[in-house]
Order: sequence, then C-alpha cells, then structure tokens
Amino acid sequence: MARVRPGGAQRWRINAGSATEAYKTGVGTPRRAWDVGAKEAENAWKDGVADAAASGRYGKGVTKAGNAKWADRALSVGASRFAQGVNATEAQYESAVAPYLQVISNITLPPRYKKGDPRNLERVKIITEALRKKKLG
Repeated sequence: MARVRPGGAQRWRINAGSATEAYKTGVGTPRRAWDVGAKEAENAWKDGVADAAASGRYGKGVTKAGNAKWADRALSVGASRFAQGVNATEAQYESAVAPYLQVISNITLPPRYKKGDPRNLERVKIITEALRKKKLG
C-alpha cells in the first residue's frame, strides 16, 4: 500500500511560500517561450473546454466552490493585491484602450434628443458597432 505522509498542506505552504526566487528564475529563463507553448496547446485547450462544457464540469466546479469561497478568497487575497495590480499595469491599460478611444473620438454622432427619447439609442448603436468592428478587426 502506498504511504501518504501527513502534513502535506503545511509542507506545500512552507515550500511554495518561500519559492519567490525560483519563480522569478523560472519566468526569466523558461525551457521554451510561453507563447510558443501556449499556441501549440490551443487545440488541446479547445478540446478540454468543450469536453468540460459537455460534461457539465464547469458548473459542477462553480457549485463545489460556492459563492462563500469566492467571496472569501476575493476579499482575503484579491483585495490586498488589487491596487498593486492596477498600479503595475497602468501603461498596458493605456496602450490597450487607446485604439478604442481613437475610434470613439473619430465618430460623428447624430444630435442628442431629450432624455428618454428613443432616437438617442441610435447614438449608442453607432458607438457599439464601431467598437465591435475595431475589436474584430
């Protein structure tokens, strides 16, 4: 019979928690480029997602985790990292949103009517269509 040592979660926490330098080294010197492996795995990803969807595993996982676990992790871990993540990605956000802001700034909209006038929805439609066209290229 295989032997399972007790305390695995504690060993994992201690070892993984002190592996920051190993993490940095791994990211800095991967065996192969991340994008190459990710592109090669695209069909496997599609098949895995389709299989999980067909067998209901996504929904089962959501049910298993539950809202309480999601809220607990989001508040106890995510909240403390949120501002740091935002601050670290300001430049990427700016470059990602710039093409869409350019599209919006080049749109000539029809006149705005009084609040609640259904003709105002045409303005929304024009912007929505232009942004969708930009996204899909």
